Amino acid sequence: MAAPSERSFGQVINIWVQTAGIIVAAVWAGYTFIYKEIVVPKSAPVNISVDLQLKRIGPGGLSATDQKSKLVAVELRVSATNPSTRTVYLLPSLWIAYGLVDRASEGTLNKKTAVQLINEQQGQYVQMYEGVVESHVVAVGSLFPDAVLQPNEAAKRSNIIYVPAGNFDRLTVNTWLITTSTVGRIALEWKWDDGAPRPILYHISKDKQRTEMKKDPDGSYSDPENGLQGARSQAEVSLWQ
Repeated sequence: MAAPSERSFGQVINIWVQTAGIIVAAVWAGYTFIYKEIVVPKSAPVNISVDLQLKRIGPGGLSATDQKSKLVAVELRVSATNPSTRTVYLLPSLWIAYGLVDRASEGTLNKKTAVQLINEQQGQYVQMYEGVVESHVVAVGSLFPDAVLQPNEAAKRSNIIYVPAGNFDRLTVNTWLITTSTVGRIALEWKWDDGAPRPILYHISKDKQRTEMKKDPDGSYSDPENGLQGARSQAEVSLWQ
């Protein structure tokens, strides 16, 4: 008769099967966690959405006696949302407002210019009965003080822009928001060039040295390794009474 401490071959096999099952389950759980929490977020696309709205508030209540010397107030509301599962790092952002002076045109449409603007895909347009004769920068600033947007997080900001009443027919605002998926590897500086701010991007080495990034043939920057992306938006509002 076998001793109580002795185990049958079947019992040994059963123990090994159970042990193997536990190991497989642990490995699968670990793989699933790494895949869902690390691999998938790092490979998920990041598409920051920017919402820009302008609202004319009306002439101000300033004490000036001359109506033309009074100011018209325009409210600027902007928000940026990170809909992805990845953390996004915001580089210095920009908004710039232009006061435009319009004049009635002769009722002709420049089809060549229209097709060119469509092909450039920059959101510009032409009209038959109106043309811009003057454009002046009236305000410029940074969009957000935030440096990071967590998954599903939104940043919001509102500003009031003032322009002299009667000087402009409309106000147009452009925004630029440039982001990366890594921290401390890319730097951005804005410089005033040819009447408007221009972005200059730099790679940052491990010893904190900056090297200006080379532009693509179309004049833009690209760096998929660091998840470099840009989002632009534009809005207009009439300043007529």
